[in-house]
Amino acid sequence: MLPAKLPTKLSVKSVGFSGMKQNSSQRRMLIFDFDGVVVDTERVHFDSWNAAFEQMYGVTMSGDHTQIVGLSLDQLFVMWQQQGLLPPSKLTNQDKFNFLECKTAHFYRIGATKLAAMAGLSELVQQVRAQGWYVAIASRSRRLRLLKTLELVGITIPFDIILGTEDVVNSSSDRKEHHRAAHIFGIESNHCIVIEDSPSGVADAIASGIGHVIGITTSFNRQSLLDAGAHVVVNALEQVVIL
Repeated sequence: MLPAKLPTKLSVKSVGFSGMKQNSSQRRMLIFDFDGVVVDTERVHFDSWNAAFEQMYGVTMSGDHTQIVGLSLDQLFVMWQQQGLLPPSKLTNQDKFNFLECKTAHFYRIGATKLAAMAGLSELVQQVRAQGWYVAIASRSRRLRLLKTLELVGITIPFDIILGTEDVVNSSSDRKEHHRAAHIFGIESNHCIVIEDSPSGVADAIASGIGHVIGITTSFNRQSLLDAGAHVVVNALEQVVIL
């Protein structure tokens, strides 16, 4: 069932979703998560962290990339200490900085040949732009890394605003507050659509009062995204049609 507050008509191919028409003068925003939504980065992140682990600590993670998707840096460090991958003693800020810088260097090295924009991204942005929508990125990653990744991949889409962890993550609750992007332009949270690829990202968007949250199965299965609160789940951006 559709949320009554959805401010537009949205159709998702093969899913049979339709929403509400709204006043064309009302401002709206489409907000993308970044990793796994704008750029297919999740596996490159995993490989980059493993390269940093091997270089600095002589160990590597087992499993796959899904174990780190949607987690903040602090959450990752705690998890890795509990798993014995990092020293049990408290890491200093300098330790964390050095580890992150090592990982970032590997990310750009590996990503230079493996990163690509998500299929359908440009077309979806063009579609909503033609209807007067604002378009934003809200991510748990650092803003500088987002900008450099866009440059590395060659994405020239004119996003209205790009917000990183320093802009949208509440330090007290550790929630990503998507509505911050909308409020910069005076847009109400319930007049926004968010696309997220992780259960934690979906839950954060719901907590932000976003009018409609779309889950995309880049890293997690359909049911886990629905359980987190996604109103609809797609397999690719090409399935999203906003009318």
